[in-house]
Formats: sequence, structure tokens, C-alpha cells
Amino acid sequence: LGFAAGNVVPGKGIFRGTSALALLKEGDPNHMVLVPDVAQCIVFDHSNHDDGYPHSLMGVIAVIRQTFLDARHHAIARSYFAKHPKESQKPDFNPALDALQSSVRKKDPMPVIFEPGSALMTHRAGVIAREMKLQPIIVASGQEWRRADLANAAANAFIVPVDFPSIPKLPEEDDWDQVSLEQLRAWDWAPENPVLLRRGNTKVALTTHGLGDLKSFRKNLRKAMDRGMSEEDALASLTIIPAQMCGASNLLGEIAPGKLANFVVVDGNYFDPKAQVTATWVEGKRYPNRSLPTKKEKKEKEESEKKEKKK
Repeated sequence: LGFAAGNVVPGKGIFRGTSALALLKEGDPNHMVLVPDVAQCIVFDHSNHDDGYPHSLMGVIAVIRQTFLDARHHAIARSYFAKHPKESQKPDFNPALDALQSSVRKKDPMPVIFEPGSALMTHRAGVIAREMKLQPIIVASGQEWRRADLANAAANAFIVPVDFPSIPKLPEEDDWDQVSLEQLRAWDWAPENPVLLRRGNTKVALTTHGLGDLKSFRKNLRKAMDRGMSEEDALASLTIIPAQMCGASNLLGEIAPGKLANFVVVDGNYFDPKAQVTATWVEGKRYPNRSLPTKKEKKEKEESEKKEKKK
């Protein structure tokens, strides 16, 4: 697909920890990490918890709010103890709350990536961010078109999966009568969701997150562009804007002196799904697209086709 770096996120829990920006290349893993702590990652997930709690989205919201309140209280207690060691008790060692201090501090806080899962939960994420004075980046659910006003009020930065529902092939024409209007609207609006979010003063970064088949990424990207996303906006959403969100604008996002030699070579226009990505360069090293046939294989195929025509 031509990606040279990725923001890698832990995959379990509500508070999942910090993501890391890494180069997508071969070699020593220690040489791949560019930014070890990009953002705190929070998912509104009420399943797969070892202790079984919480069981609902209400419980998830409560856990998130209480944890941030505890982190702020922990910071205040440590600060007070440092100034008045004889008047207060030393705060307990708590690495979990210590890890959140970078996000709750007043000066230059670490961003918090929320993955709410629905349009209404996007609103809840925005409420929490404002209440706790966080710097939110929201992973779009694909349903923001239902309440665009809530999405625009929740945050000014979104990570948008290019994951659109596929329209099924129904055996009979009359079978379409059984499809609800709500489902038809969802199919219709999905490709326009990235465009809708971009219309406000919102930064949009596109992601492969959520895609079952990565081969559909560029096809879906083309659908979004057919619904109004310009090539300039699409390119920025894959390069400059993600670099800004990851705090790596000094290294990534554009081809310029002093920045890493990360770029993709395409036989045609990248935004044409039929155009082949021939190679991806990561930090100056070329990685060819191994799924493409070699010159030898092309020649053998051409010779084979010529023989078939003669027959």
C-alpha cells in the first residue's frame, strides 16, 4: 500500500497504554521506533476484561472518568508532598497513574486517542476530554454522518478508517424490499464520512485500522474521493496530518531536506486503485512490491501468450 511508518497501538483493554510510531521496515526493532510514546489510547470496550468489569458502556465511562480523576489527584498529592514532606504522607507508588501524568499535565499534554465505537459515544468522548482538559484525537466509527454536529464539537482531530460496508448481491430484485431504509442510508453515507468530517476545521488522518482486507483500502479511498474528497486533502490525510498527530513533523510527512527518505513509487496515480505500487522506500532503502511479476516472469508470460495465439 505504500505506507512507510505506522502508529502501533496495544490491542486489549480500556486504557491500552501508549502507542508508538515505528518505521515499517526490516531489521533491528530498536532502529524502527521513531516516537516511543505518541498518545494514550482509550477504547470504549466493555468486553474481554479479566475481572469481568465493566459490563456496560456506562461502566466504561465511569472507569475512564474515575481513572483520570485519580491521576489528577495523584499528581496533586505528589506535588504537595514534595513541598511539605513533614505535613503529609508519601503517596503510594502507582505506575499506572504515573503513566497518565503526561496526558493530564497542563503544559504540552500528550494526546489521548479515543476509540468510542459510535456517533453518540463520540459525543461522550468529547465531554470527557473537555471535563478532564485532555487533548483528544478520535478514531471515527463510520457513523459520524448520523450526528455531524456532535462529531465536530467532540474534537478537531480524527483518525478515520477507510472501512466501508460492502453492498451485498441479492438473488432477486424483490429482495431489496426487505432491506431497511436505515441500512440503505448507512451504505450510502459511509464513503462520504471522511469528507463530512473534513468539512469543518478538523484534521483527518486516514487509516487501515478495521479493514478485514487491506486490498480494499485504495478502492475505498477512491470511493471517498468520488464523494468529494480532493486529491490534495487525501494526500495530506496520508502524510502531513498523521505526521503532525504523531509529533513527527520534523521527520515525516513530506519529501524535504533533513527528513527521512520515505516515499512510494507508483506506476500511475496512487489514487487509481488499478495503478500498481512498484516500490516503497523506507529511510532510504527500497522495498519492491514482491507481489508483482518480475521481468523474467513477464517475458515468460508474453512468450506463452504468443505460443497460444499461434496455436
